[in-house]
Amino acid sequence: MRLDTTVGLTAVVLGIIYTVQTLGIPKASIGNPWAPLYFPLSLGVLMIGMGASLAVNSVIRPKPGGKPAGAAKKPPVDIGAVKLIVGTSIICLLYAFAFDEVGYTISTLLFLGGMLYLVNGRKGWLRNAVITAGFTFGILYTFEKILKVSLP
Repeated sequence: MRLDTTVGLTAVVLGIIYTVQTLGIPKASIGNPWAPLYFPLSLGVLMIGMGASLAVNSVIRPKPGGKPAGAAKKPPVDIGAVKLIVGTSIICLLYAFAFDEVGYTISTLLFLGGMLYLVNGRKGWLRNAVITAGFTFGILYTFEKILKVSLP
């Protein structure tokens, strides 16, 4: 099975799970009861549609060499890409668990710093630090002062 097919089918499964979970969101008691569900439901449906489109296109369309999709040789595994995927998954899980314990500011600083280090390495440490701090405190300021919404 091609990588595009696998990614497409994974997106379909995650989209279905996301859409089903979205239906558990409480409905609004004032105004349109379905209003809180419109955006998340549309994201779930869009994810299902895009995943299905990717999976179907990878099966139907031949590779650029003119051979059918199943006839191509398997490309070698890129270890750097695997490290990036695994590292990103671990950092995202740690962020999700840390968010409730230490709050937005510390967890987001660690998450963005970790992600930028994972992608850029040590060479761009100053730029990484500026982007991490700027994004974290910029979002904090926007929500706290402008939108009057307190973050955890």
